[in-house]
Amino acid sequence: MFTTSTMRVRANFGENRLLQSLCGVYLMVWIVTAIGPLHPDDWLLENVLVFTFMILHSAGAHYTYAEVPYGFWLKDVLNLSRNHYDRIVHLGILSSTRCNSRVQRAL
Repeated sequence: MFTTSTMRVRANFGENRLLQSLCGVYLMVWIVTAIGPLHPDDWLLENVLVFTFMILHSAGAHYTYAEVPYGFWLKDVLNLSRNHYDRIVHLGILSSTRCNSRVQRAL
C-alpha cells in the first residue's frame, strides 16, 4: 500500500511492504559497507551526516518544508520573509560535507 502525506489513513510499518523492502535493502547495504571499510572514521562520519540529513529531511517531508514549525520559529526570530527550513537542511548538510572534505585533505 502506498501512502502520501495527504492521506488520512496510513498503513503501519507491519503492513507497508514497500517501506519494509526499502528498509531491508538499506540495512543489507549498510551492513556490507560496515564490514572493513577502507577508512573507518570517514565511513562513520558520513553515516552520521546521512542519518542527520534523513532526520531533518523526514521532518520536512512530514510537514512539507514550507510548514516545518522550527522554520516558522526561525522566521520570526530572524525576521525573514519566508520559512527557510529547506535551505537550512540542504545547505547545512552541504557545508558539513565540505568541511569534512577540507579536514580530510588537511590530514
